[in-house]
Amino acid sequence: ELSALRKEMKLYVDRMEAAELDLHAIRSVAEHRLHGAGKQFADLYSRIDGATVTLTPEDQLLLATMPFNIQDVEDIVNERGPKTISGRPFWEVEPGPHDYEYGPQYPYFPDQR
Repeated sequence: ELSALRKEMKLYVDRMEAAELDLHAIRSVAEHRLHGAGKQFADLYSRIDGATVTLTPEDQLLLATMPFNIQDVEDIVNERGPKTISGRPFWEVEPGPHDYEYGPQYPYFPDQR
């Protein structure tokens, strides 16, 4: 009976580790693809005051890449993310502190663009 309990606990730990890695992958993609995007959009919006505005090359790049970055984040959340965490919708749960660093064990996911 103790052996069965150990096996069950090991399976539980493995599942929790897999869930943690999935959440890490999601956070990694979101942070990597969307880092600073809110501020960039706010800066761009502040320069658009109803008048004609000339977009800088950086503005054009932001506008060209952001739809794909947002879609990448949405895809990874839908593919890897849990629907609920402790019975609550995942978007209501704040992530806890973490001690991992990006590297071989926790790479950017799915790539390091």
